[in-house]
Amino acid sequence: MRFAMGAAMLVRKEVFERAGGFRHLADHLADDFILGKSIQEAGYRLEIAEPVVESLPDVGGGRECLRHQIRWARTIRICQPAGYLGSILLQGFSLLTLKMLLFGPDKFTVFLSLGILAAKALANVAIRVLRSAIAKPNPRYGFCRSASGSYSSHGSRDCA
Repeated sequence: MRFAMGAAMLVRKEVFERAGGFRHLADHLADDFILGKSIQEAGYRLEIAEPVVESLPDVGGGRECLRHQIRWARTIRICQPAGYLGSILLQGFSLLTLKMLLFGPDKFTVFLSLGILAAKALANVAIRVLRSAIAKPNPRYGFCRSASGSYSSHGSRDCA
């Protein structure tokens, strides 16, 4: 695990203090990311707990949702610049499709949409190939650990 994020992080008090405590986090937009990084720098490791914790942001309406999405985008841009650039693949096609629906298609928008769609398809194939090559069974749970480090159930102990 290379970083931590989210409202469901648990940290022992002495580890939190050795990582700099609240004073160290006060001026950061992504305090959760910085906390995880600081914990690692203090010589500790980050782990994912077995239980799944669901956290739903309290977003009231469309305007609040947009503000929330913009804050997340700023956080990703600051903490993971390469991941932020990858958001073009994740959101670009949807935004271009919306543009075409609202303003009509033009050659550039159609070409860019097709390029993003092709890149998504290629990325999907690459991820599937990597997962099948790297996935290893975890006999303790009957789950497979993928290349990304996440676990998924395949109904058997064989991950193929």
